[in-house]
Amino acid sequence: MISSTPAGTYVVTQEDARATYAGQQYVSTSSVSSSTATVNLVATIQDITAVTGDPAYDAYPGDIRNATVKFVDRDTNATLCTASVINLIDPSDSKVGTAGCQWTANIGSSDAETYTIGIVVGGYYTRNASADDSLVTVSKLIPGSIGGGGFTVNVASAGLATGDAGAKTNFGFSVKNTKKGNNFQGHVNIIVNSGGRTYQIKSTAINSLVVKNGTNGSPSTATFQWKGCRRGI
Repeated sequence: MISSTPAGTYVVTQEDARATYAGQQYVSTSSVSSSTATVNLVATIQDITAVTGDPAYDAYPGDIRNATVKFVDRDTNATLCTASVINLIDPSDSKVGTAGCQWTANIGSSDAETYTIGIVVGGYYTRNASADDSLVTVSKLIPGSIGGGGFTVNVASAGLATGDAGAKTNFGFSVKNTKKGNNFQGHVNIIVNSGGRTYQIKSTAINSLVVKNGTNGSPSTATFQWKGCRRGI
């Protein structure tokens, strides 16, 4: 039997994808005088059929290797780098892959900068959502300063922008004390996903910094206090 497709106009849409950042979130320059650092930007990319329970789920998988992935700076919309290929995590599963590329960050005369990194999926797939954004902090190796970046998984979040249970709250920070010891400088940057919205909290209002050197093999610790405000993104 010979079958044919009726003539007409057909609209072909891209398949939904989901993206999760999996790259570096804190990188230091090589010295106090260096302003550049190489950052490995990596994301896990999923065909929507691999995300059970997602409202956009469908039962017709594609091949995630047909997607394209680029990483962007959300504050400037500049493309930081583009992945050349998507590699399957499991060779027998074409629904989930990983993509990555390297970006040379230049913080100039700043002691540290925290960048909001977005993931843009294209090709046969589409995804470009602030809920997938992450933070990358790049810092100079300055004596007497502290810095870090990463995320926590919400368990019992509270406050005005309660983080969704099981979602990530991303953070990046850099704080230092001046030579006189009474003027704290630095910044804090936090991303919270709450009730279908994404909030970003930024602050340069550092109130205190206390560093305790470790003894008898115990690690050194640092505690700082800050205040800030939130905005939706």
